[in-house]
Parts: sequence; structure tokens; C-alpha cells
Amino acid sequence: MAIWRLNAATPAGDCVDELVDATSLEEATRLAEARGLIPIDVAPYRNRRAVRKEISKRSLELLIADLAALLGSHVPLPQALQTISDSNTRKDIRTAAGKIAAALRDGVALSKSFQDMLQAPPHVTAAILAGERGSDLGRALDDLARVLERQRVAADAFTGAMIYPAILMVVTLISLLVILIGVVPGIEPLITGAGASAPQSARILVAASQALQDHGAAAGVVLATGLAVGLRASRVPAIKAVIQITLLCVPLVGGLLRATETANVLRTTANLISNGIGLPEALSLAAGAARTGPFMRALADISGRVREGADFIELFQSNAVFDRSADGLIAIGFQSGNLPKMLNASAASLEREVEKSTKRIVAILPAVMTLVLGGVIGGLSIIVLGAIMSVNDVAL
Repeated sequence: MAIWRLNAATPAGDCVDELVDATSLEEATRLAEARGLIPIDVAPYRNRRAVRKEISKRSLELLIADLAALLGSHVPLPQALQTISDSNTRKDIRTAAGKIAAALRDGVALSKSFQDMLQAPPHVTAAILAGERGSDLGRALDDLARVLERQRVAADAFTGAMIYPAILMVVTLISLLVILIGVVPGIEPLITGAGASAPQSARILVAASQALQDHGAAAGVVLATGLAVGLRASRVPAIKAVIQITLLCVPLVGGLLRATETANVLRTTANLISNGIGLPEALSLAAGAARTGPFMRALADISGRVREGADFIELFQSNAVFDRSADGLIAIGFQSGNLPKMLNASAASLEREVEKSTKRIVAILPAVMTLVLGGVIGGLSIIVLGAIMSVNDVAL
């Protein structure tokens, strides 16, 4: 997502100048309007002093966790930042903490420093702002660090689960190339010399080998170019939105993505509400934590309609983008006045289901890929041996 500088006004006439994460100008404008703001100017944000490229997501998470631990030990905020700046082992964290400490001495609020200097996502700055407004900034930072950690662990688990199947797929492709380029040309004279008496499968294999040798380089260039163009096109907001919607409709994969993203936004919303942010604004800010456009738009729409007096539970349950298994607990929490606790409980339930499903995939997919690899290699071997035997009139 891109970062936009938003200049807007509240219904009361106050000015708002902040940064917004959005995929497009229209998306940034809709997010602002969903929060009840009146956009005046929305433009791409470029800050030469920003250190976002110098601090990774992991370092941002660690910085917040370190601050939470120090504040929880009753260390004053300026001293906590200076301690991190002096002693942290990560250079990007030391640099960021030092700049934030300097800004704090100049009277800049912590949330504003995270927003302007680190370009932190809106839900991060909102959680910090809520802690500043409340009486326990340390607890707000600790809750935020836990949310960020859960998001990272879920993403890492899914990525790690795909490594072994990806390796098997690469091995399969390499094996195919070795057979088609290294083995088949050696027996090609036997097969072509046999003419029509050679098995049809062997003739097809020889044709494929010849095509790969004659046009393999050009095909590789075309494939690489197409892949590069496709990756670049996937960053275009309209195309990206289509891809995300399509993935949500794919069996199994769509269910995992839907459950993961629902848990993500529920955790974020619960954290914001627990730290004093109202439900409409929390939903709007949680849209900034969403990793997919459909969830971002759904939360922004629900936030705007809740501001207008619509029923949150009815809106949530009628929106098809969310995982439906969360409906019951959320409704109970909303009716009982304990919404943050039930949001966290729903998120935990979804996370457990995602973990179980991921483990099943990890257990089944390598076996399936191994069978596919064996089937491909075995099938090609049978074709090659069958061709040799038929040419030499050996009974199979």
C-alpha cells in the first residue's frame, strides 16, 4: 500500500493532518470519509527524513515491545527511548529510537513521531495515541506488541509451510528438464528410426524434447518477461483487488486467507477499543491493519454506517467477506458490553483453526508432491524404456 498525506476537517471544524495507508487516492478518501472526516486534500506522501526503509516490520515490533517492557518497569518514556538508542543491538532500532527521543524532547507526541518519522501503519499510531490519552501507555504498547507478534507468527507459519512443497516443485521441473534435454536426445535416433512402429507416447516425448532444445531459450525469456510484467501488474490497485477477491474464492486457500485476515482485524479492533478508541474509529483504523482490499473496504464501510447509527452486529454478520465462525462470540460480546474480550476470543478461535489447517496442509502436501514427482519421473522412465524395447522388439 502507498502512504498518503491527508488534510481534512472534522464536523466540528477542527483541522486534521495525518498519514493514511491506502492502495489508491480513492481508497484514502473513502477511509477518511468513513471516519466522519471531510477531506480537503489527499496527496502522495514523501518524507526524505523518514526512516521506514531503514527499519523493518520486525524491528518496529521489537521497538514497541522494548518500550512496553521498559515502561512496564516504570522507566520514564524519555529514558526508555534513550536506553534503547544506546544499547539495542539492531542499528535500525537504535536510529529510530534516537530520532523519536529527540522529537520527544522537542515536544512531539510519541504517536506523532511514530506516524511521521517511522510512517507506522494507522492502527499502530492509533493504539499508541490511545495509550497516551489513557493512563497506561505501557499496557497499550504491550497489547500492540502482542498483536503485531501474532500477525508476524501467522504470516511466518504460512510462508514456512510452503517452503518444502516449493522445493519439491523445483526438483520436479529440474528432473523434467534433465530427462527432456539429457536423456531423450540420446535415444531419439532409435525412436525416429523406428518410424510409425515406435509408441505414440515416445514420439510425443521426442517432439517435446526437440521443441525444448530449439525454442527453450526463447520460451524462457518470454516466460520470465511475462512473470515480471505480471508481478508489476499485480501491484496496480485494480488488478490487485481482482487477485485478492479471486484468492478468497479459491477452495481451501480462500478459507485460510479469510480466517487469517478476520482474526487479524478482530485482534486489532479489540486492542484499539481496549485502549479507549470508540468502535467506529477503531473499525476505521483496523482497516489500515487489513492486508487485503476486500477487508479494508468492508471495515471502512461498516465504520461509516455505524457512525450513522446502524447496528454493528447486523452489518458484520451480513458482510460476506468475514469468516462466519466469529459471529456468535462477537454478538455475545456486543450485547454484554464486553466486546474487546469476545473479539479476542473469536480471533483466538480462528487462529487455532488456521493453525490446525496449516498443519494438515504441511502434513499432506509434501506427500502429494512426492507422489506427483515419482509419478512424473516414473511415467517418463516407462515411456523411454518402452520405446527402447519396442524398437528392439523386446516384449514388455
